[in-house]
Amino acid sequence: MKNTLLDLYKKDGTKKLLASLLSILIGLAVGAIVVAIVGLTKRNIGVKGVWDGVRLILLSGVSMWVLVFYCSVCFILSWQSRR
Repeated sequence: MKNTLLDLYKKDGTKKLLASLLSILIGLAVGAIVVAIVGLTKRNIGVKGVWDGVRLILLSGVSMWVLVFYCSVCFILSWQSRR
């Protein structure tokens, strides 16, 4: 099992997948920070509005993670069935 995971990691597609997951995570963090900064600098947006905005960004990111994870699992299962 350890060798198959290492072989899978050595593939270019796996590295691309991990890079895209990392970029999604970085984008979520930057988006949440931007929403927090803008929300806290505007007088008509309160802390509740900032929290709602950050939560909206994070929840949309979680749904993206679920989609990417599902596609990854489908890819891995189809890759293993071809072996």
